[in-house]
Amino acid sequence: RPGRWPRIAPRLAGPALLVPAAAGGRLVFTALVAPIPPPAHHIHAPHLKLPAHMMRAPITAARLLLRLLRHLVVFLPPLLLFGPAYYLGRYWPRLYDAWWSLLVFLIERSGPALIKASQWASTRRDLFPAAMCDRLAEFQERVVHHPWSRTQRTLTEVYGADWQTFLELDHHPVGSGCIAQVYRGTLSGYKGRVAVKIIHPHVKEQIDMDLAIMEAAAWLFEAVVPGGVWLNMRSSVLEFDMIMRQQLDLGREARSLARLRTSFIGDITCQC
Repeated sequence: RPGRWPRIAPRLAGPALLVPAAAGGRLVFTALVAPIPPPAHHIHAPHLKLPAHMMRAPITAARLLLRLLRHLVVFLPPLLLFGPAYYLGRYWPRLYDAWWSLLVFLIERSGPALIKASQWASTRRDLFPAAMCDRLAEFQERVVHHPWSRTQRTLTEVYGADWQTFLELDHHPVGSGCIAQVYRGTLSGYKGRVAVKIIHPHVKEQIDMDLAIMEAAAWLFEAVVPGGVWLNMRSSVLEFDMIMRQQLDLGREARSLARLRTSFIGDITCQC
């Protein structure tokens, strides 16, 4: 609305992104909130050198250790039960299905890095069994969402306590991914519906810790396994790191939407 955005713009700082929903088949505007700075350039450290994450302040190292212990406590029991579940599942298929349901439940609540890795694994039927890909494919369609109270807190941090005077949202998200979830809403002064994307709480911290653990695991593998250096697992982890941090940058998504609309203006074969 004229006069509204200049007042709001200085306060745009937070994990939220406004993009237009379908309105007559056209995008009308793209508004961006709090773009997270792009990741620093990754420099491939020499092989067998301890990752920098493990050489930080003691508090950070302690948090990483607690995160690692958390994953071990959560995932060690189902890993130990895999053999019995697989064997007995030949006679009681429900037992094997229950084991997979437990594993999916635990992954879903263990942070965006593991969910994203599971989404990737579900598409690689050339590497993993079809049954595994079918179960992990559940993450392609649904991920647990954060509560409405956390969304309200995020919007208040971004726009101030009066955000409801110009933005109205449905209380239930239409979709949720490993990084963020999306709500339908209406914006004052705009006739169509809009989509509001809110990053899940503590996502960046969880990604930082889980990627540090993955890099340490890759370093350990290359250091212990003969010939492990040639698999170049640390480079794979760094590439995964870059992909995850790009998805954290909602400004990148907003710029892509704006570029898409600009590229197809006047094209009658594509309405966007």
